[in-house]
Amino acid sequence: MKSLIFVYLLTYGGAAAALLNPLVGLYIYILFAILKPESLWSFSVPLGGHYSRIVAIAMLIGWAWQGFGNWNLRGCRAIVAALAGYWFWQLLSACFSPNPDRAWADVDGTTKILLPFLVAVTTIDSVQKLRQLVWVMLFGFGFVAYEMNLSYLQGYNRIQLGTLGGLDNNGMALLMAGGAALGLCYGLGEKIWWRKWLAFGASAAMAHAVLLSFSRGGMLALLVSGALIFLLIPKRPAHWLILALAVLMTLRLAGPEVRQRFFTAFEEREQLDASAANRLDYWKIGWELMMREPLLGVGAGAFRMAATEHSPEKASPYTGLVQEAHSTWFQVGAELGVPALLCLMSFFGLGIWQGLVLARRRGAADDFLQTVGQAGAAGITAFCAAATFLTAYGIEGPFYAALLVAVASRLANVLGEQTPGGYVGLGSQTNDLAGQWRAAP
Repeated sequence: MKSLIFVYLLTYGGAAAALLNPLVGLYIYILFAILKPESLWSFSVPLGGHYSRIVAIAMLIGWAWQGFGNWNLRGCRAIVAALAGYWFWQLLSACFSPNPDRAWADVDGTTKILLPFLVAVTTIDSVQKLRQLVWVMLFGFGFVAYEMNLSYLQGYNRIQLGTLGGLDNNGMALLMAGGAALGLCYGLGEKIWWRKWLAFGASAAMAHAVLLSFSRGGMLALLVSGALIFLLIPKRPAHWLILALAVLMTLRLAGPEVRQRFFTAFEEREQLDASAANRLDYWKIGWELMMREPLLGVGAGAFRMAATEHSPEKASPYTGLVQEAHSTWFQVGAELGVPALLCLMSFFGLGIWQGLVLARRRGAADDFLQTVGQAGAAGITAFCAAATFLTAYGIEGPFYAALLVAVASRLANVLGEQTPGGYVGLGSQTNDLAGQWRAAP
């Protein structure tokens, strides 16, 4: 009952507030996208309530009423263009897809990412508002981790055996791995002690949830993000201690079953399980389909149908269809074509690059932008590594990590903070970013 009241208050109260201040609607919309309340609290929150849609409509009305924000996107123009290009090509491919229901559902999912992305980069005009968004996301990730850990302690490993808004254990593990990186970076950069340890606690809960998922992709994402954070942060004694504690705690929580599950990904082909052993075959199918239809692909949402026609011997005896490509990149390229794949890779690549530029800044007026860069670069890199071995459609987490980087890059440019090498802000062009990278100490 408490969860239902909470959802109703945020939905209708937030929608009313969003008409006057679209940022309120943005925060609630992103929180709902992470929590997925109809799935998380399925026992009390009824299906079909359209909670996110109500908030989104109010947010967009408030955004339009205020003139659609400030479209001076210098600092994040390229990353916004890459996301818009991916959405456009997905829309174009859906028009010719042999699986229209799935195709338009995918377009709808990307639209739900693109619109709040545009609202955020045009309306978040201060570091304080960006900090609020980070805390909203940390709360959402942390609460999902709390629920997953609580369910495990009560005897049901929900993150391994259940779903969350259509996400299986792999999807939830990627979501938690990105959240763990955000919490760790924010905790390392925070100066107020209670916020620091709250962030660390949330990060630990999310890391443990990843281990409970038994997802090899999620574990890889956790490992990659931790390694990159170690490389990016200042090497002060306190940081060494915290990172050592994080590593020791993770190793302690990763029992023998978890370690055995992770290392099966690196065994010889004849010793792999069926899913892992066939991965290279699925990648080959994805590549051949991509080369057969390089412009628009085989159609949004139509990989399994096209792959079954291409290689019927790989079809499952239970479903009669070939499995997903076991790689986001091969599946996007096969379904939507090479232009869409290039747009998506550019989107995440620019997110990593701009995050690294932010992370290497020294002497800024507000170190929070540097912290966001560290977290964003680590989270996106982890997702890209894991997405190579997983089909990760519909996971908003990495897009929100890129959103934080885009907003931080724009703020650094708008605020005109001076870097030690004499470059102001982050600039909007690739050569500006490259110049700052070379100038950073």
